[in-house]
Amino acid sequence: MLSKLTTGDTLVVTRMDRLGRNTIQLLQLVEQLREKDVHFAILNLGIDTRTPTGKFFLTVMAAFSELDREMIREKQRAGIKLAKQKGVYRGRLKKYTDKHPGMNHAIELRKHTNKTVKEICQITGVSQAALYRRLKELE
Repeated sequence: MLSKLTTGDTLVVTRMDRLGRNTIQLLQLVEQLREKDVHFAILNLGIDTRTPTGKFFLTVMAAFSELDREMIREKQRAGIKLAKQKGVYRGRLKKYTDKHPGMNHAIELRKHTNKTVKEICQITGVSQAALYRRLKELE
C-alpha cells in the first residue's frame, strides 16, 4: 500500500488501529508518510495530519490505543492466572498423550526397527518434533 502512495496523496482510514499495532509502529508509518509528503485522515476521530492539531492529536491517540491494548492483555493474564488457581485453565491440550496410538506405534518402530525418524513419522502420522521430544523424555 505504501509503495503506491505518491506526493500529495491522502491516505484515508476508518479507524486508527488499521494503521499500526502499537505507538512505535504507528509513528514509524507516520514518518514514512511524511517523508513521501503523503497526508492521512482517520475518519472516526476526525484527524487530518495536514494540520498541527491533527498531528498532535494523532500522537496522543496512538499512545491511548497502545495503553488500551496493554490493559486488555493485563486483564487477560490476570484471568488466566485466576483460572489456573481454580484448576479450570490448562492451556492447549496435548495432541500426543501416552494413549495416542500413532505415538505408541512410532516409539515401538524406533525401538525395534532401523527405520529413520522421518520414515516412522510418515508411517504413523506423528510429527518429527513430537517424536523426538517423546524419545528424549523416555531416555
